Amino acid sequence: YVHPHLSTVTYLSDIGAPTMVCHRRIHPLTGEWIAVEDDDEGYLCWPKRGKHLSFDGRYLHAAPSDFLRDGEWEEQIKIPRDKIQQRRRYRRVTFLVNIWLNYKPFNVDLFPESMIDKLSKNDNSKFELFSTATKTTISTMKTNTIKVEVNETTTTNENKQQQQQKNQSEIISTLTWSMGGGDDDCTEEHITIQIPLDSVRPTDNTNNFHIFWKNGLVLSKTTKEKCIEEDSKNSNNNNTEEAVITTSKRPRLD
Repeated sequence: YVHPHLSTVTYLSDIGAPTMVCHRRIHPLTGEWIAVEDDDEGYLCWPKRGKHLSFDGRYLHAAPSDFLRDGEWEEQIKIPRDKIQQRRRYRRVTFLVNIWLNYKPFNVDLFPESMIDKLSKNDNSKFELFSTATKTTISTMKTNTIKVEVNETTTTNENKQQQQQKNQSEIISTLTWSMGGGDDDCTEEHITIQIPLDSVRPTDNTNNFHIFWKNGLVLSKTTKEKCIEEDSKNSNNNNTEEAVITTSKRPRLD
């Protein structure tokens, strides 16, 4: 698999889960995760209409809904009766563009030309992606990326110095996600992070967070249960055959 040189996300709505980008890359030849020498770090970018995010396309990234509060997503997509015609604004909508250099992806299905006329039309006079309010907010957020340092038991936040002085620690949550199969059908990869959820949720001043982990991000591989059962059966069968061979006459070497 050839990763993009650059990946980009443009947010077309203000709701939904944030984009999480971790500084973890896969070796292009071996498919193994490249070990990091320093502490792990990553970024958390919450949606804002007109906001644009770009990053190294090799980095591990996702949009985990676990960062939302319980019931928050259901509340965000609830459409008021007087705004049924604007229901598309009550979805998490992004425009993704990946850029490869000196490489062209193959086995790509192009959007059918026959479907172009069936796309909904947009009245540009009524919709402004980059409104004045949005431009001002995004410009402010560029300088308001909050640094959050996390270890196994405590967290510090640049905006919470008073709390630090009181030696109070925030609750650290452990989140684990499956990343699908590994090199074969029997291997499954997972990512586990330690994160102070309350410290990385959006505020009126910012929705960007630069996170540093001290042993708080772990990539692991596990063997699927069905494969363990198959290995157990094969092991039992081998033991039975060995027992038969041991207690019987010398086998023929045909």
